[in-house]
Formats: sequence, C-alpha cells, structure tokens
Amino acid sequence: MTAYAQQKNMAAHDGTGLHLIFLTGLSGAGKSTAMHALEDLQFWCVDNLPLALINKFVSVAQAAGGRQRQLAVVCDARAPDLVQTLPKTLDRLRQQGHRVELFFLDADDVSLQARYAQSHRVHPLFAETGAVDKAIKKERQILQNLKTQASTVIDSSALSVHELRREVLRLAGAGFKNIGVVVLSFGHASGLPAQLDMLFDAEPIPAGDLQLWQQQKAAASTTQNIVKLWKNMLVSLYPQFVREAKTYLTVGIVCHDGRQRSAPLAEALAAALRASGIQAAARHREADTESMERQAVPGRK
Repeated sequence: MTAYAQQKNMAAHDGTGLHLIFLTGLSGAGKSTAMHALEDLQFWCVDNLPLALINKFVSVAQAAGGRQRQLAVVCDARAPDLVQTLPKTLDRLRQQGHRVELFFLDADDVSLQARYAQSHRVHPLFAETGAVDKAIKKERQILQNLKTQASTVIDSSALSVHELRREVLRLAGAGFKNIGVVVLSFGHASGLPAQLDMLFDAEPIPAGDLQLWQQQKAAASTTQNIVKLWKNMLVSLYPQFVREAKTYLTVGIVCHDGRQRSAPLAEALAAALRASGIQAAARHREADTESMERQAVPGRK
C-alpha cells in the first residue's frame, strides 16, 4: 500500500458512518467476482454507478436507519472522468466520517488476453483500439494513477475464481465469522440432494433405541451418543469451512423414508449446533414435499 493510501485509509470516523468499498481495475481482472464476494458479506453492491449519484446512494443507505451500513460500487475506465473524479469522491466521503476503501483489481497482460480468448467477451475499449492487447494497454495507462491511490491492489493473474473470492472476503471482512448450517433430512427413494456438503446415515440406529431417546427414557442412548458425535465432528470442522469462505453449509441425514429416523435427528443435531453457538436450522425434504402435495390436492389433509 502506498503512503498516500495509508494516510487516506486512516481517516477518522466515529463508528456511525458507512463502510464503502470502491472496486476498480482492469477489465477481466475479476471485478465481478469481487462484487459477488462482497454481496455475500451483505454489502449493497452497484455496478457502474455514475459517480454523480454516489451522494444519493449514500443518502438512501443512511435513510435505512442502520439496516444497510456496507456499500460497494464497481467503477471502470468507461466512466467519464473516472481518474479525476473518483479520488475527490473518496476524500469527500472520508471527510463525512465514512470508512472508505479502494480495491484495485489487476492482472498481467498474458492472463487478461487468455481470459478474453476463453470467454469470447469484448473488451470495453476494443472499439477504440481495434485489438485486445492494445485495449488492455490503453486501459492500464488510464487507470495507473488510481492504482497508486488504492487501499489494496489485488493481482488475480495466478488466482482461480474461488481463490480471488476468498482473498476479497479476507480483505473486506476477514471471511465469514459465522456461516449458516442447514441440517436436511431426506429419504433414499428420491435420491441425494445436489447441495450436500456432508452426509450422515441414520439407518444403522436401532428403532427401539430411537423411540426411547425420543421419549427421553434413555439417559445415555446410542441415538444420543451419535447425535453428540455428529455435533462434535461439525464443531471441529466448522472453522475449516469458515476459512474456505462458504456462505452456508448443508448437512444431510438420510434414512429409508426421510421421516422416522432422519427428521427427528435433524432437529436434534440443529439444536445441538445452536447450543454450541453455531447458527443452524433443520429442514425436511420429504415432509416439505408431502405438504406441497396436500395443498395441491383439494380435500386432502
């Protein structure tokens, strides 16, 4: 980070201001990926908002009464007077007491040309230059001054989409401090849900033991021990999922019909996770499907 950017980054704010991140940089370097990552951090994101409307954007967020305190704006070289106007806009917002950052997305020419060749997209400055390599060079020249003023420069040349996303999450919010866990019960007949991250099989649990556990007549039943084992495993792995910057985690529990064993176990596991400080909820695929079928058939209860 340059001395200029460090000085600007230390602008005082009293905690009542907004957090604004401006995303700029070379076309093809990953601004869209960065914006989607910020959306996952609950930033209110706008792509290519005219700088003349920034004050209105901030006013709308402030009028929300604290419900929306994180904003992100994507700017590129096509914006009129971007290089001259954006630094003044950042200074003005900092003087108003907001926390303001400028992320500059960069990549080397070879990587950018390869991405355009693979995506078959047209570079924004292609019409002016007539060639992708010349368009990249011109855009780099236009944005050079902004790069020197950036709070953070992210070189995506050697990064995959997922690696870039993790880097943006780390820089903008230190990743997710909490991710939601969905414990999904289902039956074998309809197949595996596509979104599963982990899967537990409830079939081996004896039916009699399960009934005693549900009736709270067994102090240390097999069922109780299995729920505790599953909970401990997930609590242990949870920090790893946070570091991978997942937005949520789906854990499946399967049995023959998706009701007798897996449904009560999903409720119990979700409750155990909540007791351990993890945001968790139980969902039941077969019960949800049956409910929809009942609503669709007149007279059926």
